[in-house]
Amino acid sequence: MGGVSAVLVLTVFILTLVDGGWSLGAPVDPGTPLHHVWQQATTMTFLGIVACQIGTGLASRTQFASLRSIGLFSNRLLLWGIDEAWRLHRRRRNRREPTASQERRTSA
Repeated sequence: MGGVSAVLVLTVFILTLVDGGWSLGAPVDPGTPLHHVWQQATTMTFLGIVACQIGTGLASRTQFASLRSIGLFSNRLLLWGIDEAWRLHRRRRNRREPTASQERRTSA
């Protein structure tokens, strides 16, 4: 499952870059026009990795029975962990101070 996840995540990364106007060899360093596209692509990559890990955790709980037979919501501890991670993320995001670029956008 790791190989499939890697191919999916890499594909999403490249598609996000190409969709934003990137081409092979184009600079994505801070201050360049494509830096924001690169940031979006890395964010999508992280989101893909997290989604693949959650999917693997839900699908790989038994070697012999299918997910349909054991039920998607039968592992309460795993669901609790996913929920707690989501809540922690939301708390951190709500406490984060705005970045300089966010302040410029709101003051304009």
